[in-house]
Amino acid sequence: MDLLAVSVVMPAYNEAVNLPVVLSELRDVLDGLQLPWEIVVVDDGSTDATRTVLDRLETEVPGYARCAWLQPGKVGGSRRRAGTGGW
Repeated sequence: MDLLAVSVVMPAYNEAVNLPVVLSELRDVLDGLQLPWEIVVVDDGSTDATRTVLDRLETEVPGYARCAWLQPGKVGGSRRRAGTGGW
């Protein structure tokens, strides 16, 4: 296994329609770098088919994206706290 040179962490909330296109474009850019990379998509409790789409992409294209599932509000809450400097 190669050491990763680039990790892209991307939050997703109700992005089922956009994810296939965005991830495809991102993969093209990362492939152009000719460095080992990974994409990590963090679903913040989407209520649409985001998780289903990510599950399908993980199965159809191994190594395409790793996914993390959080309880609703966890990503946004952390982002808000980080932006205000309060933890």
